[in-house]
Amino acid sequence: MNLGASMLREQFHRLGYRPRKLWTPTAGFPVPGIRAVCSASNCLTSKVVPDEPEWDRLNEMGCYLAMVAAIDAARRAGASDFEVHSFHLYPQLFTKDGPKTLAITGTIDAKEPGGAAPTTPTRLGFDVINVHPAPTTLEASSVNFLSFGCSPLSCNMLGQEVPVNEFCLIEDLNTAIRAAERFAREEPEPGPYIIVEIARCNGSL
Repeated sequence: MNLGASMLREQFHRLGYRPRKLWTPTAGFPVPGIRAVCSASNCLTSKVVPDEPEWDRLNEMGCYLAMVAAIDAARRAGASDFEVHSFHLYPQLFTKDGPKTLAITGTIDAKEPGGAAPTTPTRLGFDVINVHPAPTTLEASSVNFLSFGCSPLSCNMLGQEVPVNEFCLIEDLNTAIRAAERFAREEPEPGPYIIVEIARCNGSL
């Protein structure tokens, strides 16, 4: 898997942007050293959405295609304390039967309108989350829709057992792959699992 990780590192697919409200751990949160949870899951880190989202600005992942659209959505929701995160998908689905390579449809691979992203994101780390793919796409090991579920790192507090950084995310891809394989076998939350790289868009506030 380590060799596969290095070969596939450049094959991450940009899913798009989401405005996020970070969760600051309470005194009883058992994962040590966490400054703020920046998970792709909405269980602790909250999504920020307006009452009337503009569906033509979202893709099948529920992500905005442009950072400025995510900022505008958060402001229309009345949010002042938020960050915009970009999500990138590692192209494997982790199941009890082992990892499967995912074929990503063109509609899910977000492209920044007008070319390059307006800012250079700050990488936060990798999250491992369970997902609910559309049944037909799961059988075919291809994806045109995914619904994010829980992150065992923060939701199940397995960041106590898996090395995580101050954002309750994994620093390197090989460790994230091993965690995804473990979670797929043990199912702290029902599988399957994916790996998402999360970055903070500088200047998004």
